[in-house]
Amino acid sequence: TTEKWAKTTGKAKGALDYWAEGADARIVHFIGKDIVYFHALFWPAVLKEAALKRPDQVVVHGHLTVSGEKMSKSRGTFITARTYLEALDPSYLRYFYAANLGSGPEDLDLSLSEFRLRVNAELVNNIGNLANRTLSLLAGPLQGKLAAAGPGPGKTLVEEAIARAGEVRAAFDKLEFRAAVKAIAEISQAANQFLTVHEPWKKVKTDPETARRDLSDAAEVAYLVAGLLEPVVPRLSRRLFDQISAPPLGYAAIARARYPLLDRARPLGKPEPLIARLDEAQVAKLVLPEGATNLGPPPPGLPAAQAKEAVAPPAGAAPTVKVPAVAAGPASPPAEIDYAEFAKVQLKVGRVLAAERVPKADKLLKLSVDLGEAAPRTIVAGIAEAYSPEQLTGKSVVVVANLKPRALRGIESKGMLLAAGPGGKQLSLVDPGPLAPGAEVK
Repeated sequence: TTEKWAKTTGKAKGALDYWAEGADARIVHFIGKDIVYFHALFWPAVLKEAALKRPDQVVVHGHLTVSGEKMSKSRGTFITARTYLEALDPSYLRYFYAANLGSGPEDLDLSLSEFRLRVNAELVNNIGNLANRTLSLLAGPLQGKLAAAGPGPGKTLVEEAIARAGEVRAAFDKLEFRAAVKAIAEISQAANQFLTVHEPWKKVKTDPETARRDLSDAAEVAYLVAGLLEPVVPRLSRRLFDQISAPPLGYAAIARARYPLLDRARPLGKPEPLIARLDEAQVAKLVLPEGATNLGPPPPGLPAAQAKEAVAPPAGAAPTVKVPAVAAGPASPPAEIDYAEFAKVQLKVGRVLAAERVPKADKLLKLSVDLGEAAPRTIVAGIAEAYSPEQLTGKSVVVVANLKPRALRGIESKGMLLAAGPGGKQLSLVDPGPLAPGAEVK
């Protein structure tokens, strides 16, 4: 790869010139936490002896788990890159990984339900929707023409978005990908809220120039978001650059950016939906079904839910399946309740401001959660096996807001988080998407 880059760009005579000790290059190694000794101790010594440049930084990441477990064909948690690419656009997975990845060695869990919900809420409904609702109106009833730049609420929106670009760049430089993606999603959401307030779709016929002005300023933010997101989802960003009919916007250009970002005299390209929503059937195709077929089906008459994991037999032996000695009957369904009872439960969007472990409690985390109230709430949640404190900071959650306070380990907990899964490591917090703290969940 380095040899090809050197020949293509002419910035080095060859790979060895680039990697040689003393070369003008910054080298960062990204490794898994199980090979730290080799890459941090032995490999630098080998490079030194070979007169090759040693890494300036070694970044250690955790393992990838699927729904809280190690990848396993027999457990239905095995996904290959080829299987994924045959089913879905890489942009979904690239976004999800970046939105959950920090600079530390914690594991990253690919919960398929959280994966679908998060990319739908942020990548599709927030970022994709901003581009689609803005460009489709401009290109359709407004003939693809942008308004001349000028003072107004839209100019302020764009300038505030540009001001946050430095925050995004700083987060990427620190390898805090989730912080960078969070800031980008918030920039996009601000533009969506701007459109919701000004309702340009209602003014297209009655006041087309005001509608054109507001939509043009929103298009500026969409263009900026495409540039900020390009390192994460390059294909999606290129599609958006083409639809806006504007050149790629790199970080060097963003650092010098001033309002307006777009050439307002240039006509727009052809807008199309940027990326489609994911449904459960699409996501289900990601998991290889080989565990069931390779290990043989359960014995006739045995319900699948009661069949234990099949055990691979020795060579030449017939496959065997562990069967519970006593088949338990189906669990009784919970009693039905009236809507009036359910309506008493108040669900609100919260944002985790800080998280820490509760001493001498392996399963508990103490959270400070913003619910849009005068002061954040303290909530003690039994999710420490599924989430580290670092994974939760900045995360949006759904909170049962009117639950009676309860003391846990001497800490008064004022609320409960909504999560799916059987418990332990197999928990996935419900993600409400990019809604503001305090928003009602219905």
